[in-house]
Amino acid sequence: MPNNINQTHFDAAYITSAEITRMLGISRAGFLYGRRNGKLPTPIVLNGGRLVMWERTPEVLAEIAIWKDAIDSRKVA
Repeated sequence: MPNNINQTHFDAAYITSAEITRMLGISRAGFLYGRRNGKLPTPIVLNGGRLVMWERTPEVLAEIAIWKDAIDSRKVA
């Protein structure tokens, strides 16, 4: 049971690159390209770069929303 509580706390506090790629509907390569091009602020990097995450702040969520809007607008065009 404690692991579920810890996971819930983690999910509420942080957003991972895997979650962002799912939200945006893009590949990991597309995510890495966007990250290199400044779509998101500097991440928290753990485990030699195998885990990349951000604090789930309004600013980070806004950056993700802007990126999603840009992706969605290209799909319509």
